[in-house]
Amino acid sequence: MRLQLFGYKSCPAATVPMLTHIVNLSLQSGHQPQSFKNRHVRPLLKKPHLDPEDFSNYRPVSNLPSLAKVLEKVVTARLYAHLSKHDLQEEYQSAAVASVETALVSLQNYILRTMIRKHVVCCNIQATYIWS
Repeated sequence: MRLQLFGYKSCPAATVPMLTHIVNLSLQSGHQPQSFKNRHVRPLLKKPHLDPEDFSNYRPVSNLPSLAKVLEKVVTARLYAHLSKHDLQEEYQSAAVASVETALVSLQNYILRTMIRKHVVCCNIQATYIWS
């Protein structure tokens, strides 16, 4: 399955093939570009009426590069499709598409519960996307 980034926000049509190529290379190689890992974290006041001098009134906000968000959505969509196709979805999934992090935590939870029950755990890592 190859990604086509048609209509990626308001970017010029000439850049779509380049963006598609970058995302596809990342998926094929199994690596996330280093520039996608750089986040700008800034404090944000939780509510306007709170005291700005009190550090506990802030929460961290992490801003990712836009293309990193696109890549995460692609990985999420592929993971969701794989889980659906093989009937591996969490029984109590509350959203149609979870984040990659949520899906991986769910998988880890499933493996641990299965191991506790002393059952065999088999994972097909061939289709796994490695974030490094």
